[in-house]
Amino acid sequence: MPFIEVKTNKNLTSVDIENIEKEVEKHIVLLKKSKEWLMVNVIPSSPLRFSASNEDCLIVEVKTYSKVNYDDANKFSKAITDFISLNYNIKKSRIYVAYFDTLTWSFEGENF
Repeated sequence: MPFIEVKTNKNLTSVDIENIEKEVEKHIVLLKKSKEWLMVNVIPSSPLRFSASNEDCLIVEVKTYSKVNYDDANKFSKAITDFISLNYNIKKSRIYVAYFDTLTWSFEGENF
């Protein structure tokens, strides 16, 4: 069950949010994960500052049950970063993707 949260200080429309969600769904296979278990949360207009600047920035947090392969993560990071940079005019140098894996994940009140 991956949970992917995208936070940006940029204002986004509901269409922008939906497009980002669809892009995450499209590329989740790069992490060898299924979109059937994918949860996505896009948070626009977040009070993010990076490098002492309010210039547009964005972070993608990828939380997964079990460890993600390094090369797969690299492919996913590139795909998402390229998409965000191209479509939302956020410099690649101001986009981060962070990965968090856990061995304990619960669903329907039970741990895996």
